[in-house]
Amino acid sequence: MTAPSNSVEMLKAFADRAAVLIERRMQLTEDFAALKQEVNSAGFRYADLKRVETARIAAENGKPKALRELRESTGELAVYLDVLAPETQTQEAAE
Repeated sequence: MTAPSNSVEMLKAFADRAAVLIERRMQLTEDFAALKQEVNSAGFRYADLKRVETARIAAENGKPKALRELRESTGELAVYLDVLAPETQTQEAAE
């Protein structure tokens, strides 16, 4: 089997694209580590913040199940939910 004539160019283009994505991921990893340290240093729990924000973003994208389940759970997430994802009449009606 012979490779297409443009396979070298394709491979180089894929490598360039991968390099950009890898650099972005490395930067994001550093940013997440710094944010985690700042959040925890301020007396909050990064894991809880992340759970609420992930669920809130999912709800904004039409997937309210995770946020609804967080609201139904008990525990310390209530403070995070009240501040970061307060319930509104529109949200309650949609759920």
